[in-house]
Order: sequence, then C-alpha cells, then structure tokens
Amino acid sequence: MAEKKPKLTFRTLKGRAQDIVTRLMNSIALQDRDCCTVDDFAEEFKTTPGRLKTTLKQLEEAGLIELSGEETLLIVPTAKLLRHQDRHLTTNKAQELSHGVSDNPRAELVVGRD
Repeated sequence: MAEKKPKLTFRTLKGRAQDIVTRLMNSIALQDRDCCTVDDFAEEFKTTPGRLKTTLKQLEEAGLIELSGEETLLIVPTAKLLRHQDRHLTTNKAQELSHGVSDNPRAELVVGRD
C-alpha cells in the first residue's frame, strides 16, 4: 500500500507549493493587481494550468488558498494564510480581506495593521 502524503502545513511547504504561496503573498505585498489567476501562475512557472491542479488542490485542502471564479480561476489567500503572514491581523479583518479579494479579483489588498 502506498504511503499517504502528509497534509501540507506552513512548515511542510516546499517546491511548487511554496513557490505559489510565496508568489501570492508577494503579489499582495506589492499590490500587484494583475495577478493571481491560475493562468498567471502557469505562465510564470512555465507550465500549464492543468499541471498546477494537484498542487493547488493540496493548498486548498490545507486551507491556505481558495480557488474562485467560473471562467477564470483566481487564487485567493485564505484568512489562515493572511494571518500567518501578519500575526497582528485579526481573524475578522483577515476574513474580510480574503472575501474582498474573492468578490473583487482586482481589489486592492494590503495586509497590515489597521
């Protein structure tokens, strides 16, 4: 029987999963409004969106990202990921920011203290 892979956590992130999370958080920090669709990540990593599917699913199952959108899939950080990045961020504010991005993909998201 094949060994089951351990669930992704911040400590076990490596390879493509770590690259995706780092790129996502850098885009937020730099206020890159033209970021974060699956196609954007595929282009940056010189691969196809289909090849990112497994990694994105693992990140989603770990509660680090959400995939939203119908025509164009957008990679959105979860409140859990935002709070990991900024420990001073309240749970409510992190959820508000996370939902704001998924509702408006080009919304300005700035992680920081109020």
